[in-house]
Amino acid sequence: MVTAKYPVGISALGILTLFCWLLLTLSKILLFTSNREVGTMRTFILFWFDGTTNEVVGYDFRSACARNGYGSAFLQALDFYREKK
Repeated sequence: MVTAKYPVGISALGILTLFCWLLLTLSKILLFTSNREVGTMRTFILFWFDGTTNEVVGYDFRSACARNGYGSAFLQALDFYREKK
């Protein structure tokens, strides 16, 4: 008679679910840390309604604004932004 190698309370679906969760968690960790480890800082140009421009640097637009002290209220005065190539 062949017995299971894992406890009876764990089903194949439970093992598959655990494997998928582990794979998703690892991919999130790898994707989150890849930009920060490599150091791919990008420059964004902010265009204001009064015609002035500013350059901010960060990993993405949100981090670039946070690094330069811009909170969420500045979006009302911002006309648009673009990434500097």
